[in-house]
Amino acid sequence: ALALEAAAGWPLAHRAAEAGLDAVALGAAALAVLCCAARLSPHRGFSHSLAALAGFAAAAWLVCPPLAPCVAAGMASHLALDALGRRPVRLAWPVRRGVCLGLCKTDGVVEACCLVAGLAVAAYVVLM
Repeated sequence: ALALEAAAGWPLAHRAAEAGLDAVALGAAALAVLCCAARLSPHRGFSHSLAALAGFAAAAWLVCPPLAPCVAAGMASHLALDALGRRPVRLAWPVRRGVCLGLCKTDGVVEACCLVAGLAVAAYVVLM
């Protein structure tokens, strides 16, 4: 991603700089705090919640606004795929009860099909 950014003349970095160093510093600090909170929480806990999705997207927007929708889409698709599994995902963290639809298992056929479909959509969006 950095090589592509450099080859394009650093457009995302220029947009981030235009946002002002205060916003960029605040966003970077928020990202650091969110990463620590996600690392310290159990798997499928805070890091797999709608609160984390909103926090990471907001922090990414402060650092580099054009990347925020990508961060949000990536996290949302990850949460959706995990919710299809057999282990609960705590979307409404800190509420202890989680969501699991039990439609597929990790590394199973359904998950692989979702991955291929997601890659096809991403390739279409990027190439069209």
